[in-house]
Amino acid sequence: MARHANVPDPARRLRIGYVSGDFQEHPVGRILQAVLPAHDPAQVEVFCYATRRCVGPITERIAKAADAWRSVVHLSDEAAAELIRSDQIDVLVDLSGHTAQNRLLALARKPAPVQALWLGYFDTTGMASIDYLFADRYVCPPGDERFYVEKVLRLPHSWFCYSPPDPSPEITPLPMLERGHVTFGCLNNLAKVTPDVVALWGEILGALPDARMCLKYFGFDDPQVREQYAAMFARHGVAADRLTFLGRSPLGEHLATYDGVDVALDPFPYNGGITTLDALWMGAPVVSLAGSRFVGRMGLSILSNVGCPELVASSPDEYVRKAVELAGDPARLVELRASLRDRLAGSPLCDGPGFARGLEAAYRQMWGTWCETQRS
Repeated sequence: MARHANVPDPARRLRIGYVSGDFQEHPVGRILQAVLPAHDPAQVEVFCYATRRCVGPITERIAKAADAWRSVVHLSDEAAAELIRSDQIDVLVDLSGHTAQNRLLALARKPAPVQALWLGYFDTTGMASIDYLFADRYVCPPGDERFYVEKVLRLPHSWFCYSPPDPSPEITPLPMLERGHVTFGCLNNLAKVTPDVVALWGEILGALPDARMCLKYFGFDDPQVREQYAAMFARHGVAADRLTFLGRSPLGEHLATYDGVDVALDPFPYNGGITTLDALWMGAPVVSLAGSRFVGRMGLSILSNVGCPELVASSPDEYVRKAVELAGDPARLVELRASLRDRLAGSPLCDGPGFARGLEAAYRQMWGTWCETQRS
């Protein structure tokens, strides 16, 4: 592997490269649009390496925030790595991990002296060429470092940064006050809504015979998928007339789904991320079950940062109890619906500049460590 020509000066302006196929309407893109424009141009020069063709308003905002935009769509892994090396990137941040459109084989060639993983993947890559993994104290508590090949670097508050949709729908009154019953909701990817999740939701609905459940994901555009999930709920005594299945819609309409949701239920062991943030932004409290790994602790991270750690359960029984108790406390739900947007807006989760400073400090730390190795 060729030696890097980067000048090992710990104080100079750094060249930061971001590699992703999700510089667009996607959870990764929505987070980046809050962070990249907030980078300090005196500290970092930003390069984006797009691994697929991205279009749309979010793409435009990200591209505008970058000092350089590179498409590597038609490049081989070797050519992509050579382009990154020729750009003399100091810290290269992979945003895909082992997901679609990744270019891990380019990173395996170590085109930058320091390489890290953030955002699009929630586990170790297993690759010695990736030096660091960004996390926070909630998703990766002390002692969990042993699960990662990469060195874990915890950001000050959260691993997330949220950019609320603009415009956002207005928050409506608590629906249960008009309907006379509570409605639970989940707008997560159906891959997270497993039989075990449905079984626990069945317990919640069983304890509240008048309660309803709304699930929304583009998979529900398929009648067979709706039938499949109705049958899963039926096995736990939940009749089809208590369920609402909704499919794909534009983001504004998607968020307006919370007009009819009193309490959102987080799936497990793979929690929601941007979906949880959207729910909170729309005034819907989220009951989450904390697990033992990164993907199962994202709800804990978000809810702790927004000041609602009491909504996080540590066991399935507690998850059911918290959901049932919250559903039976309309006054608490009214207070949460009125305050959650302001809580989120005032939290570290919506502080793009603050998040960028934390990220830049991490880059500076990682870079300083590499510079030390060059002096030996």
